[in-house]
Amino acid sequence: MTTAGQMALSVWQPWAHLLVKGIKDVENRRWRTSHRGRLWVHAAQRLDEDAYWALSASGVPLPEHLPCGALVGAVELVGCVRDSPSRWAEPGAWHWQMGKHWELPEPVPMRGRQGLFRIAPPEEDR
Repeated sequence: MTTAGQMALSVWQPWAHLLVKGIKDVENRRWRTSHRGRLWVHAAQRLDEDAYWALSASGVPLPEHLPCGALVGAVELVGCVRDSPSRWAEPGAWHWQMGKHWELPEPVPMRGRQGLFRIAPPEEDR
């Protein structure tokens, strides 16, 4: 898999899982982006436990174990608006609208970064 140089975004679990599964069609951010196209989803080291249990209790399908600290898939970023009708859109946030989604068959361990970042070649990701 050649991802070096492509753009990625670190997202806490279980949100990263929901994005690459195509369940969540909007990522909420405080800032907008002009990036469009493929965006790799990096599952951050942090798990949002409250969200995990609330989503599970509401019937959203989640596995018992979610990978952290790894690339887990990609989405197609198709727009960035403030007024998305998505059930996942939070008021006041920028709504990064997702189109297609791809889940990797196996997570690829790597360090994440804040904001949008370019994926480093494996020898540089240390």
